[in-house]
Amino acid sequence: MNGYCMHARHRVLHFLELMGELLLLITLIYFLLYPPTQPIMTGYRKQLGTREFFLVLFPIALLAHAWSMRDLPFVLVWFSFAFSLPSVPHPGNTSFIILHIALLVQIMLLHYPQPPSPLYLIPCYQSLPLSILLTHSMSRMLVPIVVFFLPVFLLATLLLSFSLADEGFKFFSLETLDPSPMQTRTVFLVLFAVVTLLLLLSLFVGAAKYPSLSDADQSMTPFGQRWNRYSRRIGLDARGAFVHTLLRYSKPYYFPPPLNLLHLLFVRLPGAVWSLFGMKEPSPHLEAVERILWRISVGPIVGAMAGIWLWSFCK
Repeated sequence: MNGYCMHARHRVLHFLELMGELLLLITLIYFLLYPPTQPIMTGYRKQLGTREFFLVLFPIALLAHAWSMRDLPFVLVWFSFAFSLPSVPHPGNTSFIILHIALLVQIMLLHYPQPPSPLYLIPCYQSLPLSILLTHSMSRMLVPIVVFFLPVFLLATLLLSFSLADEGFKFFSLETLDPSPMQTRTVFLVLFAVVTLLLLLSLFVGAAKYPSLSDADQSMTPFGQRWNRYSRRIGLDARGAFVHTLLRYSKPYYFPPPLNLLHLLFVRLPGAVWSLFGMKEPSPHLEAVERILWRISVGPIVGAMAGIWLWSFCK
């Protein structure tokens, strides 16, 4: 088993799901950088725009499958907008702070070896063992350090926010957009600091534990040893993550978001009603509906993208 053994269908389904999450991430960043202005008139409610509707509806599509820890940012985004209806989160509100937390968590989880993840866009025998290694190392080393320094870290962040309260960054001049809120600037500054710290810790762990790794030697290493380049246990965990991804996209009819809303509406909800009437066996009609629904919605997209990918691979 190597990192290239994902079928074209698996790759396309994973790519579609990953692009959906990245689109949600970009939309959330744009909303936090340039949020809607607070209405001045009492009782006036700003109508939801396109990006607000997207930030409300798309997390529902992402949550319409088996939940995991990786879905925490989508839960936070949905609750933030749900508790702000019929308005939207504004700077200074608790719901706006929750959106910042969701953004930070979602960015950090991009390197988590659970699909969809950019790690699967490169050979998995290279990306997954390193991700597993750093995830295990950080959980054992970084978490106690963060907990130990958390009070002083929060105090330093609060002081930084107060110190920048009357000043603004002037790196860009955008005439058609309002300046970003100071709250957003502070959180992005903290994000930069955290990412830098994680990078330094990752380099320290890799340099201290594996100083003798050589790219030239690994170019001649068999695939099995490439998975186990850090340790046999890390290799087994990386293989397990890869197999989990294969099983995820090996379902006969997998619906990536937001197309899974069609599956939820026309298959899963009728199936739940079917079960309420004491029917334990799945309805053959629902299976036929699921098959037809996949072939008219997901099938053409998967077929076209898989054909393009195979053509470029064989070229």
